[in-house]
Order: sequence, then C-alpha cells, then structure tokens
Amino acid sequence: MRLQWKYTLIINLSVLTILVAFYVLDDIKARNDLNDLYTKGFGRGVIFKDIVETKIRPLVEEKIGRRQALYREEIESALREMKQQTLEMHNVLDINVTFGLDAEIRASLVSNKSEGDRINLTGEDLREIRRKGFKIYNTPPINRRYATAIIIPYQTEFIGRDLFEEQITGFIQVLFEVPIAEYIYGLRLRQLISLIVVSVLLVFIIDMATTRLIMQPLERLMEIIKRAEAGNPESLPQSYSSNEIGRVTYSLVRMLKQWQDAHSKRIAALGQFAAGVSHEIRNPLNTIGMTAQHLKELFSQRDIKSEDIEDAQNLLSIVNDEIERLKRISEQFLTLNRPKKLNLEPTNLNALLDQVLAEFTLPLESAKVKVVRGYSENLPSIQLDRDLIRQAVFNLIQNSVQAMPKGGRIYITTELEETIAGEGIALEIRDTGVGMPEEIQERVFDAYFTTKENEGGMGLGLAISHQIITAHQGKIEIKSKVGMGTAFKICFPLK
Repeated sequence: MRLQWKYTLIINLSVLTILVAFYVLDDIKARNDLNDLYTKGFGRGVIFKDIVETKIRPLVEEKIGRRQALYREEIESALREMKQQTLEMHNVLDINVTFGLDAEIRASLVSNKSEGDRINLTGEDLREIRRKGFKIYNTPPINRRYATAIIIPYQTEFIGRDLFEEQITGFIQVLFEVPIAEYIYGLRLRQLISLIVVSVLLVFIIDMATTRLIMQPLERLMEIIKRAEAGNPESLPQSYSSNEIGRVTYSLVRMLKQWQDAHSKRIAALGQFAAGVSHEIRNPLNTIGMTAQHLKELFSQRDIKSEDIEDAQNLLSIVNDEIERLKRISEQFLTLNRPKKLNLEPTNLNALLDQVLAEFTLPLESAKVKVVRGYSENLPSIQLDRDLIRQAVFNLIQNSVQAMPKGGRIYITTELEETIAGEGIALEIRDTGVGMPEEIQERVFDAYFTTKENEGGMGLGLAISHQIITAHQGKIEIKSKVGMGTAFKICFPLK
C-alpha cells in the first residue's frame, strides 16, 4: 500500500473511531441526564402543584373573597411575603393572578406587568382546566431562565350569586424555575471535556503514525547517509519497509553499494593500468637501453670499421622501432579515454567482415582454427566508421583465436533483427574455446582487465571494442560457459 493512502487511512479511521466512540458515550450520558431531569421535573411538578393548591390559591381566594374584589397591592404584598416566608417557594419566578375569564393579569409577584397583559389561554386550554383542574406547560426562557408554568382556577362566592353553581372566578399562574440551565451547562462542560480528550487522542495517534511511518524511516535514511559519508557502507541495513520511503532507502543503499563496487573496480583498474603500462613499456625501454649501451661501446672504439657503422645503423633501426611501439602504446591509452569521432559512411558489413578475416589467414592456419560464415544475403548497407569497426571486430576475432589454443571453430553470422528500438543488424562472433566463468564475464569490458598478464596482455582490446560499438549507438553482449566457448553479439541500429 502506498504511504500516502496508508497514512490517510490510519488517520481517518482513528478520527472516525474516536468520534463515534465519544458520540455514543455522550449520547448515553445525555439520555441518562434527560431521564433524571424528567424524573426530578415530575417530582418537582407534584410539589409545585401542591404548593399552589395548598398555599397560593387559599391566600388569593381569602383576599378576594373577604373584599369581594381584587386589590392588586394587597394581593401582591401577600404573595411576596409568602415567598419570603416559605422555603419551598424559593424556585418561584413569578405569580400572576387574573380576575374573570378574560385572563387579564390583575396582580403579579413581579411588578413589571403593564395593563393589558394576559395569560394566553385557548378554548382547548380552558376545557383542559375545567376537566383536570390544572394545566402544566413549559414556557420560553425568561431572562435566560427556564420555567414550568402551572395554571389553576380559583373560586369565590359573591352575595346574590348563591343560586348558581360554583364558577371560575379567575386563574392563578405560577412559574417555577427548572434546572434545564444546569443541564445545559453540564452538557457543554462534558462536550468541552470530550473535545479536549478527543484532540489529545488525535494528536497522540497522528504523532505516533507520523513518527512510525515517516519520521523513523527518514531518520534511518539520514543514518544511512551519515554512515556512507563516514566511509562505513558495510554496516548498512539489509531489511527495509515496503512503503515509498523504504523503497527509496533500498534504492539509496543499492546505489551506494554500486558506487562502492565501481570505486573498487576503478582502484583495481588503476592498479592493472599501472601494471600494464609497466609491463608494456618495460621491454621497449630495456631494448632501447641495451641498444644504447651497445652503441656506446661500439663508438668508444678507436678504430671504427664499416661493419661497425652497419651494426650501428641496425641498432638505431631497432631503437626507432621500439620508439614507434611506445607511441602506439601511448596512443592506445589516450584513445581509450577520448570520445570517438566517427567518420560514418554507407558500409556493407559482410564485406567488411571478409576484409578483417583476410588479415587472419595465416594466424588461423597456424592456430588450426576454421571460420564458418553465416551471412544474411539481403543485409542492407549501414552507416559505420569502417576503420573503427574493423578494429573492434579484429579485437573480438583475436580474442576468440586466443581462447582456442588447441584449435577449433569460429562462427560469424549476420542477420536483420527487430528490437524494441526498431529494426537493426545483429552480428554474432562465437567460438568453441575454453569459455569464461561468470565473474570474468562481468569485467571483460573493463579497461586494463586481463587474464593474460603473463602473455603481455593489457586488457584494452575488448574495452576499446566496447567503446567503439557504444559510439555507434550499438550494443554488445557476451554469453559464455566454461568449456563450451564464448559468443559476442553486436546489434547496430538502422537509421
């Protein structure tokens, strides 16, 4: 799984799980609190109804019945005095008294009522009050305080009305405070605590996920870089995580090891180069030194004969040949590290191969090696640098001849071939020689690598051939098995 999706999945699942868990817990707690509030409210409603029926209504009926009229100041003063003296009435917010069925408020515990204020009663409310004797309902918040209202009727008997049945003289509305505000405050406090706990948990989970999935792999990557900078690549880890950072770390370690191997190969190549140069120039220098010493002895004689002059000329020819040999060696070293400048021209590869093989007529006969040609007849001309390709093919054939000290065969084939890059020409040079082990095949195109040090080999032939073929945008591959021979396959693209 990609690191981005894995990280997103862990964070989102964590957030969803925590939020759902706290929602369920908060919902259960809220339901329990509401049930408790309902139970307490029911009990308080019974108490409030009892207070209204046993204390407030008798007081109002007494004051009105004695005067046979409603005196506002007297009733309000009596209600305030009752609230102060009655402990159960400390939760009473207001008391409204009406006179008559029009529900107009004539007296109130809170003296801020204006004329015309009424208790809103519908016909359905009046029928409920006549049937049950009371009505309880919740009112909108009053000064941010929640209340439950109880309305009960009161009755008084007037002179001259004794022939009628008892009727409703008016209504008493009592507003009791209910602890909804406390419930809301507790709910808000619980939600605030839940928010803090959820935030802390999410921060912990995000930090843990970030540390495990991102920070630790990055720290490991930095440690690998520090070890590589300190020159200690042997202690690099061998196992890696499967995410993107792990793959980057694996690629970095592999690249560092490749660089280390390449560096080691360069050091080994430099050693081989030094040994090759020493070996190649030692013989010409020895020859030149011995010749110079002989010339010195020759010309130090008092009488120089004509034969001595002829010997001196021969010796100088030897010196000149050895100097030319040193020049060729130097040119080979320079050519290997210098970019090839190609002189491309249409070339028949089959004809070019025959020209190279013509140079091996005598060496092939003396080595008891037979060449088997398998040229494609419909091979088109290709843009090549003839001299460079002749040199590359010469080196490959020479390498095959040297690999068959007891004789054998060299198979040379050409054919058209379809590759990923398009159509091309394939050339294969295969011998029946001693073959090469795998560890040698990996280094056979490295400069100055040779297995023929005792024979004076410098390890430049195959390296130069590889460079020439690469300069033509071609590709060379080697397949070999010990005791079964070696095959070099070259592919040139057709443009």
